[in-house]
Amino acid sequence: MITLLEDIAPLGLKDTKLYIMKTTDSFVISIPKINWSTELSKSDSTHDQFDHLLHSLTFHMFEGNCSELAECITASIGKYENSLEESL
Repeated sequence: MITLLEDIAPLGLKDTKLYIMKTTDSFVISIPKINWSTELSKSDSTHDQFDHLLHSLTFHMFEGNCSELAECITASIGKYENSLEESL
C-alpha cells in the first residue's frame, strides 16, 4: 500500500490533511478533520470518481462547498497518479 499525505485548504479548513492510500485496485481517501473517508475504484473515470466523492461528501457534510472539496480531492488523486508514473 502506498500512502500520500497532502495539505488541502478549501472552504477555510486550514491545516486539513488529505490521506490517499492506493491498494491494488482502489484508492482509500480520508480527511480525519471532518471524520470522513471513502473508497474509489482505480478503474473509474475521473468524472465518476468526482461524482462518487461529491455524493459521499454531500451526504456527510452539513455545511461547506462539497463540490470544491471534491475537486481538490480529484486533483490530488491526479497528482498522485502522475507522481507514481514518473517514479517508475
